[in-house]
Amino acid sequence: MTALGAIKQQWHKSDYADRLAKHLAQQKSLKRYFSAMVEMNKLADLIAALSFREQDWRFQQEEISDDALFLALFDCFQLLFVKLLQGLEMQQEEYVILVLARHYAEEMQKAELTPELVKQSSALLKAFEQGNQLRVQRQRAARNMC
Repeated sequence: MTALGAIKQQWHKSDYADRLAKHLAQQKSLKRYFSAMVEMNKLADLIAALSFREQDWRFQQEEISDDALFLALFDCFQLLFVKLLQGLEMQQEEYVILVLARHYAEEMQKAELTPELVKQSSALLKAFEQGNQLRVQRQRAARNMC
């Protein structure tokens, strides 16, 4: 990739992150997931960094749809789930992405948009519960060691 191509890709990724931050800020149902510790722009930047693919239709849309956002969060979830399984420390923003992915997976289950989205959302919900159980077990083990 040329330097100009890399700059162009970063521009598109930044534009997507900006649209994503605006979209998330407009979602009243998501307010409960955010605290003063998690900045919306930083979260959107991280989602874009983990999921962005320049030629993918999801990132070309002017308005971000819920199914496109779910698919981006699904990509992020897969990467962060591996990090969780490896026992690596997670940043606050990364954990919020996992929770947002679960939220949108639940929304996809209710909407029943396509069989593929329902299947992906079911897999994500199952993995989230398994990851959450693993995290709780590790916390208990760490407390018992003290």
